Amino acid sequence: MFDTQTVEQFAQVLAKTLVTEQAKANRAEAAKFLGYQGTSNKQTIEKVSANSLFEILDEPFNESVNIKVRKWSLPHVAVPSIKENYFFRKDLLVEVNALVLQPRKYGLFLTGKKGTGKSSIIEQYCARTGLPLYQETGSSTTEYLDLFGTTLPTVSGSIKFLAGKLFTAIKEGGIYLLDEIDMMSAGELVKLNELFTADKIYVPQIEEWVNVHKDFRFVATGNTNGSGLSGSYVGANVLNEAFMDRFYVIDVPYMTKELEQKFMESVVSDIEQKYGLAKNKSYQNKRAGVLPLASQMVEVARAIRTSAEQQDLPVLSLRGLERWIFKYLTGKSILDSFKIAYANTLDEPTKEAVVEILTTHIPTVQAA
Repeated sequence: MFDTQTVEQFAQVLAKTLVTEQAKANRAEAAKFLGYQGTSNKQTIEKVSANSLFEILDEPFNESVNIKVRKWSLPHVAVPSIKENYFFRKDLLVEVNALVLQPRKYGLFLTGKKGTGKSSIIEQYCARTGLPLYQETGSSTTEYLDLFGTTLPTVSGSIKFLAGKLFTAIKEGGIYLLDEIDMMSAGELVKLNELFTADKIYVPQIEEWVNVHKDFRFVATGNTNGSGLSGSYVGANVLNEAFMDRFYVIDVPYMTKELEQKFMESVVSDIEQKYGLAKNKSYQNKRAGVLPLASQMVEVARAIRTSAEQQDLPVLSLRGLERWIFKYLTGKSILDSFKIAYANTLDEPTKEAVVEILTTHIPTVQAA
């Protein structure tokens, strides 16, 4: 015998189920009547000249070199946006393109100091070639299973799996970019070894084997080369030798002075176009001195990096240079924009030291 409360609960569940099923049937009938079919995002492959695809290059490709580009029927949410006037380095492009073209066996490990362009080269390669990019940053608390996704309880009492970026890249194809990989535990990372050779990966959260897509590739970046030896990057770990043996390891240094100056020229051009500065009368008055000043900014950044080699000093990266010139072009003084973009993160003695470097290389600036 069932009590009254049990019968009422059963009736409520049954009624809710019937309503839900009826709604599904109504949607299906409507779709059938309208002739609706779900739209899949299809891709076509084209070959495009490397020199036209990567317009701003430090060194041109041979005219016969073409790059495979994916054209999607609908915008793909995982394909990054193109950053106009991005400055490409040919040597890095060659390595990234080789990884994509070669059968999946090894990953690519880009190592170098912060702001050298390790992540951005991957991002902009994917943006121009239509290759999906799934990017995230590792930390000391990131575990192996976190990379695949997470499970959450639902109101109905069941468990729902929320796919992570690694899971999506494995299943659908594309580059999985794990930044700051040397901040993760070596014991967790070594579990990823099978990604480079296995055709199927077991995902514990869903208790299933998942086929590895033929276009899946793994890229990692780190401020150290897996040795963990750096006083400037606290928390960097020594990575397992067997794990590092799965990678082509590429050192990404800062650009040469000449290339950094060209980089700054491209940044200035991008900002001028994006913010319509050519029509601004107050900007026109200082336009002639912008590029010479940009070259002086590069000298300041390089002097700070030289000082950083002798003492524990945060460097002025390419990103810092970009922030500095942006703040200057949009109305701040040279000194104020320098502080906002970089120096205000430092303690007072260190800030005074870098401002002195600034005033040495740009004598027109008066320290406050």
